[in-house]
Amino acid sequence: MPALANIRHETFALRVAAGALAAAVYRELFPRCSVAASNGSASELLSNPKVSARVKEIREEMAQQMQTEAYLSLDEKRRMLADIARVNVVTLMDDKGALDISKVRQLPPWCMQELTITEHERTDKDGNTTTTRQIRVKMVDKLRAIELDTDLEGTGKPPVNTNARIGATKRARDLLKKLPGHGGHLIEAETAK
Repeated sequence: MPALANIRHETFALRVAAGALAAAVYRELFPRCSVAASNGSASELLSNPKVSARVKEIREEMAQQMQTEAYLSLDEKRRMLADIARVNVVTLMDDKGALDISKVRQLPPWCMQELTITEHERTDKDGNTTTTRQIRVKMVDKLRAIELDTDLEGTGKPPVNTNARIGATKRARDLLKKLPGHGGHLIEAETAK
């Protein structure tokens, strides 16, 4: 079964198949819906034969992928990292410079951290309604993918003077803690790796 024609229904099916709560996903896709109404509406959407068949199909695909191989081979990992590094955001845009959702959907899923589609309806004084769609795609960090690939390849240089780097990190953290409203969390997150 191909992807559902309705973008909201397809996103709903993907997220529910991945384990998200149907009512929560429904509220994200239909932000004007109240919390109380979202439970019934999500249940109603799940009872739609096309949506329920799509959720079942996605779950079956996920289960089949998990059964085929428990671990990724080194080549598979490196191919995934190469896919991430080679994504060219310009090719995902239409003639007007806006993201083209059909092109974004063709990306391998491991290239994106987040895909959010929101629609806003506005009604002016005369009663004319305009709908705008906002597509937000957060891509996986290309430079980090290249670093990981280099590590997997084994050609990366060993760290130089680790003790000096640790001392510099501690000094930087201490300086950041002196800034108002900053506790040095970014540095601590980096050193925790």
